[in-house]
Amino acid sequence: MNVFLRGTAAVAALVAFGAVPASAATVMIKGFNSNSAISSFLTANGHTVVANSSIYTGVNAVVLLRAPGDAALASFILGGGRLVTEWSGADWAMSNLLGGSVSSGGFVGTGTTVTFTAAGVAAGLSSGVGPSYSAGPASEFFRNFSNVGTGSVLATRPGGIAAIVGGSAGSGYVVANGIDWADSFNASQANGQVLLNSIVGGNAGAVPEPATWAMMIGGFGAIGGTMRYRRRKTGVSFA
Repeated sequence: MNVFLRGTAAVAALVAFGAVPASAATVMIKGFNSNSAISSFLTANGHTVVANSSIYTGVNAVVLLRAPGDAALASFILGGGRLVTEWSGADWAMSNLLGGSVSSGGFVGTGTTVTFTAAGVAAGLSSGVGPSYSAGPASEFFRNFSNVGTGSVLATRPGGIAAIVGGSAGSGYVVANGIDWADSFNASQANGQVLLNSIVGGNAGAVPEPATWAMMIGGFGAIGGTMRYRRRKTGVSFA
């Protein structure tokens, strides 16, 4: 591969970095809260829902409904899977995957407004929803994030208090949603779109590894050098 092509490949890597995954995913639902309604909603939106199991072969994402995970789930996420939680499922995700903590939770108010942060917008959570939303009984109970660990706050409730935290865990990604979004799950409410966005969205705060930066910088340098060489080579001189 010549210098120009190597440089072009490096730029292509830069463009591809952080690309949104394909819209269709194979999803496993674990825990219990409106499972049937959520499963039907995901299927209607082009996803494949598989039975709860400790075998994650072929699975892209797991939705953890107010239940703790286990070692097998942690291994799946660290190996490149995606996790989306609901209510107390966030407790396990924070303490086991993001190095944070949750100090219980409780009722805040029916239809409490959830507002996306810049990181949440960058992660794609607000797509098709807008800068904020409320969902009646599906946005009234909230977990209290006492420490976001290595995560970033993706959405807040009134007072700027964290409601959704996201972050990388190994090669995977976690959307620790501490809202009771599955309560009386209704496909017409905004929390359904937030779920879809959480499953196929980007990774907020993702930063290339040092080797990737080196490749990109080298690629840009190679392109610049090649362009200068071509200008010199094609220059015309007159006697």
